[in-house]
Amino acid sequence: MNAKAFFKPTIIFTAMFLTAGWFQMGWSQAGWYWSNPQPSGNTLFALGFTNSANEKGFAVGRLGTLLRTDDGGTSWTQLESGTNQSLRDVYFVDESNGIIVGDSSTVLRTIDGGGSWMPVNIGGLNNLISVHFSDKDHGTIVGWNGVIWRTTDGGNTWNSQDSGTTQQLLSVFYTDNDTGYIVGTLGTILQTSDGGANWSPKASGTKDVLSGIYFTNAGTGIIVGQGGTIFRTTDGGENWGSVSSGNSQFLTRVGFPDDNNGWIVADLGTVMQTTDAGQTWSTQLGITAGPFNDASFTTGGQGIVVGGNTGEGTLIYHTDDGGVNWNNQVDKVTNTELFEAVYLSADHSATAVGSNGLIAHSTDNGANWSLQDGGTSGWLYDVYFTSPETGFVAGDSGRVLLTTDGGANWETLTSGTTSTLNSISFVGTDSGWAVGTDGTIINTTDGGISWNPQTSGTTSSLSDVFFSDADHGTIVGLAGNVLHTVDGGTNWLPQTSSSSALFSVFFSSPDIGYAVGSSGAIIYTENGGQDWTMQESNTSETLTGVAITAPNTAIAVGVDGLIVQTTDGGMTWSQLPPPTVYDLENVFFLDADNGIIVGDKGTILSTTNSSIVLGSEVPFSRIPDGFVLNQNYPNPFNPNTTIAYDLPESQWVSLKVFNVIGQEVRTLVNERQTTGLNSVIWDGRDSGNRHVSSGIYFYRFQAGRKVQVRKMVLIR
Repeated sequence: MNAKAFFKPTIIFTAMFLTAGWFQMGWSQAGWYWSNPQPSGNTLFALGFTNSANEKGFAVGRLGTLLRTDDGGTSWTQLESGTNQSLRDVYFVDESNGIIVGDSSTVLRTIDGGGSWMPVNIGGLNNLISVHFSDKDHGTIVGWNGVIWRTTDGGNTWNSQDSGTTQQLLSVFYTDNDTGYIVGTLGTILQTSDGGANWSPKASGTKDVLSGIYFTNAGTGIIVGQGGTIFRTTDGGENWGSVSSGNSQFLTRVGFPDDNNGWIVADLGTVMQTTDAGQTWSTQLGITAGPFNDASFTTGGQGIVVGGNTGEGTLIYHTDDGGVNWNNQVDKVTNTELFEAVYLSADHSATAVGSNGLIAHSTDNGANWSLQDGGTSGWLYDVYFTSPETGFVAGDSGRVLLTTDGGANWETLTSGTTSTLNSISFVGTDSGWAVGTDGTIINTTDGGISWNPQTSGTTSSLSDVFFSDADHGTIVGLAGNVLHTVDGGTNWLPQTSSSSALFSVFFSSPDIGYAVGSSGAIIYTENGGQDWTMQESNTSETLTGVAITAPNTAIAVGVDGLIVQTTDGGMTWSQLPPPTVYDLENVFFLDADNGIIVGDKGTILSTTNSSIVLGSEVPFSRIPDGFVLNQNYPNPFNPNTTIAYDLPESQWVSLKVFNVIGQEVRTLVNERQTTGLNSVIWDGRDSGNRHVSSGIYFYRFQAGRKVQVRKMVLIR
């Protein structure tokens, strides 16, 4: 936001919280990444570049989203931020030193140009919205509930200041070390002339939200806000006059690369420009894609705007000609349609299907996607491939599609029903089943050439079918019903029903299976469904998909980005940090590492080295491509937790635990270890064998030159 986005090269900020490299970031080799849209599907809130040329920069956003560009925004890399808190602002004052602030008092700092980010504990749980430094030592952070934090030693220590208000403070700007300005809700304008020791309110004449402030020099400043509001001062903020914006949009941010040329970004995808120091403004870009939240421009006319919302996802637009032409930097096959299901084949090709005839195909484990033409605009609910070339899709109106060339061409088969088909499953190349509304079950024994009805004994909608072998199959439905066959579907017998609607079922063998559904329902069987046990999912939200990834290990997905996992056969389920706010519909794992999740707004998340799999009971015979530090499990924990990691080769390993102020608590590993999966248990004690208190701790893993850090929470 503000100054950092419209870079002023005279500002310098250097600071240290912990030793350089303590909190190492970069491409995560373990976890979920956006495959569609790319580079992310989450809303972006702020931009920060490390120099005035806008070459190397970072964008931050919802749910810990952190993106990096090294080519002026032409391409972006998704990084792991180490948090799932929304990140609201990023500020660089030179090519090395930067800071990120976000929700729940999140502060991250870098002293190596974003190669590594270090967590900073400043206290409190307020959402931090804006940060600004006037020189290498003096900086201010503002946020909700009138919170102000001030440093005079480059960020080594932060002290709370009294704002005199409980309004949400949304933007801060200092013209020198003493003179600063803050704007916020209900028309709040605050000013200080003594470095924030005292803040005085200034009359704005409005109750509208004021969201951005920028000064081009000590006298001239601009404020923007709700309802097209623009205020301008030429006397250092003593008086503010209204300037016409020509619209009534919510103006979110303002900035200037020089004294005369400036930009404002707004909702409804609007960019406004001034060439006379803010006296007059003209609309440069107007698209109705959704709000822009921040921008960065150079004196040479290069510019980037970012934003988004839950309807449009990530927005990134780039210009090289001062805004005459704009290019969309988000790569997507769709960001409006709903993906219902996905299938990942043994050759790592994948197919996802969904609303309005949507079919997307990947040849690289879901990293990149392209659209295919299924010859229909109908809704497609499930997909199953019997080989990388031969696949089936089930959909509305009894629709069954077949491809024999990996999806290059699709043909419509005669299913013999007009009921909506919600799920399809095959055993081998010839025997398959599809289920749907009105208790419909159809079966093929000739590879889909012909389909014949089977008797379900119910008229309720059937949502999913799964066959573990040619004889043993299970169907679940919206009435909570469970049907089971041991003779290939000749006879379907009802099993113990659930009180919740069931949407997905998965078996790893004829005996072991899970089904999930509404109100967080998870039921489990270890005897082929003769008995189903309700498990505690630790959520009351709807779960829509489930997959078993390894012995005792399963993952389920659901609404609002919900992901839950178990590594102990379902005795405990824990929530993973949500990667998105969008509904997730289906999850598919090829093996313990390679998986894909699909959902609403074109969401496709993929992993090739899943951090979900933890614990020594999981068989790992592979040699990893690189070192991987997994999230500890359980987390939060009491009294013990397991930390697992992969080594690509035998090497010296150091694993240490630190508290939130950077003090070493205990060394868990300091020795040479062998290739493959290793793990260690921390019992919540320090190096003196004393129990440590409840709170946040960090474990730092180093193998050779590679360093990675993760956060864990101990609850006594």
